[in-house]
Amino acid sequence: MKKVFYNQKMIMKYRKDVIANNLSIFNDESLTDIEFVENLGVTQLLIKWCSGLMLNNVPQNMAELTISNCALQSIDIIGDLDQLQLLDLSNNNILRVEVLTKLNNLKTLVLNDNINISLQQVGQLVQLRELSLDSIGFSEIQFLDQLTNLQFLSMNQNKITNISSISLLKQLEKLYLSENQISEISSLQTLKKLTTLILNKNIIYNFDLYNIASLISLELNDNFLTNLHPISSLKNLQVLLLDNNNITEIYPLRNLTSLQAEFDRTFGCGNEFQQSQCYICYIRRFLTHFQTTIVYYYTKFIEFIVIKTNILKLLQKIK
Repeated sequence: MKKVFYNQKMIMKYRKDVIANNLSIFNDESLTDIEFVENLGVTQLLIKWCSGLMLNNVPQNMAELTISNCALQSIDIIGDLDQLQLLDLSNNNILRVEVLTKLNNLKTLVLNDNINISLQQVGQLVQLRELSLDSIGFSEIQFLDQLTNLQFLSMNQNKITNISSISLLKQLEKLYLSENQISEISSLQTLKKLTTLILNKNIIYNFDLYNIASLISLELNDNFLTNLHPISSLKNLQVLLLDNNNITEIYPLRNLTSLQAEFDRTFGCGNEFQQSQCYICYIRRFLTHFQTTIVYYYTKFIEFIVIKTNILKLLQKIK
């Protein structure tokens, strides 16, 4: 076991070497004497059933529970912990989650890396505020329709193509959808509270979201973008990452005066730049596919620009 924590005795007892045993039955009686526990975490232990954790005697006021990397298959006993607010079951072998519909106080649910899990019942957890479903391999997301209280949603590394269901989640503030098969994102236009949007490694050719005043951070690395004009409407944008696209001009970004620096030391940018307060457009390798050898940049916006390894003949400053 990598960690079992709720008092010093248990921390010391299971700090070393238990993981090497790949236990399938874990019946330490110490875990039955946890009357006042509110936060329990167990990671990296081979447990197939929750009863192996002796959760029968877990107090009803348990607020947070983490059981990750344990090869867990059944979570039936968790249904009795109706005061749970945070549940992390990452990297197990869970197949069904109907029992979670009993947890009316659950606000945060993490089910990452459960590759055969059925997610339909997750759609009944309408009280959720945060949901993480990374690396599961699903493609359909209609089950999200009823989760209108979500503020945080992460579904990285899946097979998602259609994200129209997300348009109903009007309270969303942070959305992570990297490494999917998404090409169309216009349905996200309805998310007026969105502050962070991460869409790296998809198949996006057109960024067709306009005037989302709340958006502060946008990542679109490793897509197929050519036109930055829609991004110019995001007036409060502070972080913009566009590595490995097909961008041919940065002119549309000239009015984004809130945009902050993003640096990469491999391109000659050291700490001295990171400490500066200048506004900057830094789009790594953004000139690679230029069809022109002339670039214009604006002193009111760009104070520093990387042009290493490109075909430029002229870099002209416009005041």
